[in-house]
Parts: sequence; structure tokens; C-alpha cells
Amino acid sequence: MKDRKAFEKRYVLFLACYLLACATLTIIAPIMPYQMKEKGVPTALNSIVFCIFSFAGFLGSIYGGKYLAAKGAKFFVYSGLLGLGLSHLIYAYLSFIDDKYIFTVVIILNRCLEGWSFGLIQCIDNNLKIRRTRCVRSLKSL
Repeated sequence: MKDRKAFEKRYVLFLACYLLACATLTIIAPIMPYQMKEKGVPTALNSIVFCIFSFAGFLGSIYGGKYLAAKGAKFFVYSGLLGLGLSHLIYAYLSFIDDKYIFTVVIILNRCLEGWSFGLIQCIDNNLKIRRTRCVRSLKSL
């Protein structure tokens, strides 16, 4: 029973971190096109910047799923949250970049970092859902 309570506490803490990570991703979406337009970046690059996040998240999930058992969930949670934090710090300093080419490269690399980090966290979330379902099923059978 102690194991179950400890697991539930960690699960709730992880879900709180996951919720905050998702909330920060939605804050950036309405601001970024305006900032890109202000810097003189073509509007056609908006879709590339937003699509690269999904592609990097896909690759991050594959990497996380492959090495989850070897490196452990804690490593992926910490590295994912660290990557998201760094990408948000980079977003804060994007307004100081005046050259549109450097701005474009930095924003694309930043979205790659953000997507990769979110993919790692998403992989852990799916793993925890499976573990929680197995735990609840085994307790119901008692």
C-alpha cells in the first residue's frame, strides 16, 4: 500500500509539471507570428516554425521510448523540463535579435529544442499511464 501511495504522489507531481509545460506551449503560439512579422521574416516561415515542433517532438518520443528503460524516467523528466526551460529563456531574449536571418535560425533551432524536450516528457507520460493502469488492475483483483 505504501508503494501505491508513493507512486500516486509522484504521478500527481508529474501531471502538475506536464500541465505547466503544456500551458507554456500555448502562451507562445499567439506571440510568435507577431514577433516574426515585426522582424521582417516572411509569413510563409510561420508554418515551418510551428511544424518543426511536431517533427522534433516525434523524434524525441522515439528516442525516449527506446532508451527509457536504460536511462530511467527521472533522467528524461529532468532533461525534458530543462530543455523546455532553456527554450523559454531563449524566447525571452529573441526580441533583442535584430537581424532577421539570425532570428529565423534561432527560432527554428529553439522550436526543435522545445519539441524534442516535450517529446521526452510525453514519452514518460504515456509510460506512467500504462504503469498506473496495471497498478489499478492488480489492486482490483485482490
